[in-house]
Amino acid sequence: MTINTAIVAFVLTLTGAAGFYCPPRCHCKSSLRQVECHNLNSTQVPHCDNTTLILVLNDVWISSLRNDSFAGLSELENLTLSSNTLSHVEKGAFEPLENILSIDLKGKLLSLDNLESAFCHVSKTIQRLCLNRYKGTKTTEFQTPRSSLFLCLNGSDITELDLSYNSLHTLPVSFFSGLTKLQNLILRDNHIAFRKETFVGLNNLRLLDLRNNHLSQIPNFGNVTHPFCPNLLELHLAYNDISSLNSADFISLKYLKRLDIGWNLLTKFPNNMFGYMPELQFAFLQHQRNLKEIQDLAFASASLFHLDISINNFQFNDANSDVFSHAPHLQELYMSDNHLDKFDDSALEKLFRNLTKLRKLIISQTRLTHLPPKLFETKPFLRELQLGSNQLSSLDPVVFQSLFSLQMLYLENNLIRTIYESSLPPFVWKNLTKISLAENLFSCTCDNFWFRTWMDTTQTTIVALHQRNSYRCYEPKELAKSPFLDWHPTKAQCTPLPAWVIASATGVSAMLFLALVIVVSHRYRWYIRYWCFTLRSRYKRLEPFENNGTFVFDAFVSYNSYDRHWVIQRLLPKLEHDAGFKLCLHDRDFIVGHDILDNIVDALEVSRKTILVLSNNFAQSQWCQLEMTMAHHKLFDENKDILVLILLEDIKPENLSNRLTLLLRKQTYIEWPREEEGQDLFWERVKAALQRPPGYEPLQ
Repeated sequence: MTINTAIVAFVLTLTGAAGFYCPPRCHCKSSLRQVECHNLNSTQVPHCDNTTLILVLNDVWISSLRNDSFAGLSELENLTLSSNTLSHVEKGAFEPLENILSIDLKGKLLSLDNLESAFCHVSKTIQRLCLNRYKGTKTTEFQTPRSSLFLCLNGSDITELDLSYNSLHTLPVSFFSGLTKLQNLILRDNHIAFRKETFVGLNNLRLLDLRNNHLSQIPNFGNVTHPFCPNLLELHLAYNDISSLNSADFISLKYLKRLDIGWNLLTKFPNNMFGYMPELQFAFLQHQRNLKEIQDLAFASASLFHLDISINNFQFNDANSDVFSHAPHLQELYMSDNHLDKFDDSALEKLFRNLTKLRKLIISQTRLTHLPPKLFETKPFLRELQLGSNQLSSLDPVVFQSLFSLQMLYLENNLIRTIYESSLPPFVWKNLTKISLAENLFSCTCDNFWFRTWMDTTQTTIVALHQRNSYRCYEPKELAKSPFLDWHPTKAQCTPLPAWVIASATGVSAMLFLALVIVVSHRYRWYIRYWCFTLRSRYKRLEPFENNGTFVFDAFVSYNSYDRHWVIQRLLPKLEHDAGFKLCLHDRDFIVGHDILDNIVDALEVSRKTILVLSNNFAQSQWCQLEMTMAHHKLFDENKDILVLILLEDIKPENLSNRLTLLLRKQTYIEWPREEEGQDLFWERVKAALQRPPGYEPLQ
């Protein structure tokens, strides 16, 4: 120990008697004995109270850890150190930390050889080691680490190891086998090609996170007689490229309780896919872009509690009515963003009939136009029901008459005009704690007198009640688009008229005419919107730019929500972060509360180019078709090359509109390659298409 260190230690001993010592320019919580230092210019570990339990050093300028850097901190349990300049750790640097439980280390200049020697002096009490987002001195150093990296930690108490967000490619055989107490292994966001023996010997492993590793198949976990991870409880495989699976892939995981394989490329959910997991409770299978088949026994399980098959864009039909028949204990079912419109009423009722213990059901955005009378007949325990973003125009109390436990009901973004007291059974109104009816087509007439009065007096939480434009009048004409809460009908105004007045012939004629207007408006709504755009653009068009710098964005990106992951994860980093282009995205840059058509017109006007991300989802979306039509109109109107076409996948013939067919024939498009080798050329072509004129910079 140096003289300076000894003097400081003596001072700390004296000040410790009076209270917890906090180093300069740091934040401390004496009750927790915690010290946090951020953006510290010092090149040394600050001197801390010898009773400190938690030390956090983020973005500090420490270049080396000496053997005395943590002198006097024998009680320290949690160490977090992040330094862009840390390049060396002396062998005994961690030796004073006799009671250390957790080390979280990030150093861009550290070598693995240096770390390996330092690990040999880490206390056996350590339980957690985090080396995520680690960058070594050599770019390839962490791709294939040596098998001896954690050798000195064999026999330690480590229960959690985090190596996520690195560049791992290959792991040595039995790399983790010496960490016999390991329970949580986090390897997400790497590029690991797993060997057969990678997970050998992890008998106590409870959680394994392999998300986003570019896996094309399920890793090997051994067999029944020689399981590699016999006590695994949670397995995370989301965001990979797995295209198929069968029950034998999990034959050695008999205690698994949680399986996450969402955001992959599965084409089929095969029979008995959970057959070798008798204790499985949670299964996440959402967002399989290529899903084509669900076999009848796919979800057969006596233990399954929670199933998520949402965002699969799967077309259910009468042949699928038995898929949930063999999951009798299922309590939570997520299946939004699929299609249930091909069922007849009896088949749709059969689909959920055996789910008698269901407590939560999410069937939002499934193209439902009505609810069959017996759809929820066997659901006495259902507490939460989500039916948002469908095409329901009315509520039948018979449908809800068996929902004795219902507390939360979501009906937002449907076509409901009127809510009567009789729309739901009395006990449902009484039991509801939360209801969502936003974005419906409410009629501000006396038909809604009861509902408007109920909104003012109920104790039930009404979701988004005070959000702008969430609850609006759509009729009569003089109140159209006005806030529903600003409409205050009185009992006198809504007293029923005499029967002889109601029966007058003029009323019948008016209703027929109104029905005709509604049908025609709905049928030709896209032509109407396009006409509005054409008329509006004549008055809102900017002056043609001769000098550079008149646009806010380099490009407006038009895409379908199902392709949002590709746009956010691929397109945005390459064009905005790497190439410096300024993009306009509808779910980020549109002005909240403005009419959607106004937002689209404004985005096209202030963007130098328009990128169309073409896919089958795009071709089937009427909103995307409208955006394409508007961009096409601007192309011909201004006679400028403003369109950049990106083809994510081959468009099926039945999805090709006349305008899209013409566009693909006349315009050069850039096709997204599945093979990684072709993607560099793809991005260069896109950047070239967006190239700015000399001296041009977007407006801020």
